[in-house]
Amino acid sequence: MQSGLAPVGVLADFLEVEPRFERVVEDFLRDELKLTIVVKSWDAADEGLRLLRAMLTAAPTFLVSSRRLRQAKFSFHP
Repeated sequence: MQSGLAPVGVLADFLEVEPRFERVVEDFLRDELKLTIVVKSWDAADEGLRLLRAMLTAAPTFLVSSRRLRQAKFSFHP
């Protein structure tokens, strides 16, 4: 991926909870913690989906980390 479109990490890298809540959060968000990819923009999420569709039969969830969620042009065609 181009440097501006590279993933920042997965959700587990960014989620911090008090130790007493770790187990329940892990149980509740089990797959999402590993499969939700954090990116900096909608364009990065779109590019990630494009790459994954070319390589895999299933796609993970992308979470845009920007506080300002700017609308981008997406190509939603499979």
